[in-house]
Amino acid sequence: EAPAPAEPAPAEPAPEAPAPAEPAPAEPAPEAPAPAEPAPEAPAPAQP
Repeated sequence: EAPAPAEPAPAEPAPEAPAPAEPAPAEPAPEAPAPAEPAPEAPAPAQP
């Protein structure tokens, strides 16, 4: 036989939702670090 349907939970008033967290102040994003300098060019192969 199919199990009896679960009894509906008593209609308790839902607890008040916590106040939403205040949005963080709009601080300017820290400047991105300067891109790494390109590696120095490899020395030219010695000419014969």
